Amino acid sequence: MRKKDNIVIVGSSSELSEQFVKIIGNNQNIFKISSGIVIENESCLQVKDYQDDLAKIIKFIQNIENPYIFFFNGYIAENRPHQNPTHDEVKNTIKINFLIPFQITQALLDNNKDVKKYIYISSFAAVRLRYKNFIYGQSKLLLEEYIKNSSIDNFLIIRFGKINTKMSANHRNTIFDISKEQAAKIIEKFYLKKIGTVYPTILIKVMSIILISIPKKIIKKLNI
Repeated sequence: MRKKDNIVIVGSSSELSEQFVKIIGNNQNIFKISSGIVIENESCLQVKDYQDDLAKIIKFIQNIENPYIFFFNGYIAENRPHQNPTHDEVKNTIKINFLIPFQITQALLDNNKDVKKYIYISSFAAVRLRYKNFIYGQSKLLLEEYIKNSSIDNFLIIRFGKINTKMSANHRNTIFDISKEQAAKIIEKFYLKKIGTVYPTILIKVMSIILISIPKKIIKKLNI
């Protein structure tokens, strides 16, 4: 029988991470970090603010042997022309999508923590920045570029399209929408086998190639 993996989930109160835990919970050792409501014990860490509690987070992870670390932190508050983010929402977009996973990752590297693999939930929005979700896409792209240029050898970035959750409820449907259940199964399937930047489906990968090649004027007209 294969030994259980130690799975650290940063952002464990997100809908996607909760679904992921349902799939792997009985097969792996799960350690949760969340600013949501959890019961704090040796496998669950409650934080008020990820940045303010960074030292507490690193201490918690340091006690876990060779973990896989999943970053489920995600936040979007723009959907132009229907929704323009406020100043605070812009700050939160950058903080949650970029700064928190960046600072935790860098702190673990600085402390020479042995990590089997870093797994980041990214977005199709990082493929090419567009007006409708420019700040969100930029924050995801910043994280991706940091990871690729860091000293991490074993990482996985999954560029999802729209995952149907409460966070994306007001965004229009696309041909590559998937449910949170489907997304969680893809993460469970990929995290052991894949390395680098990947797409959950061939369709999203093809669409990303097309998006890169389309002139900006056409993107604006098509509103994609």
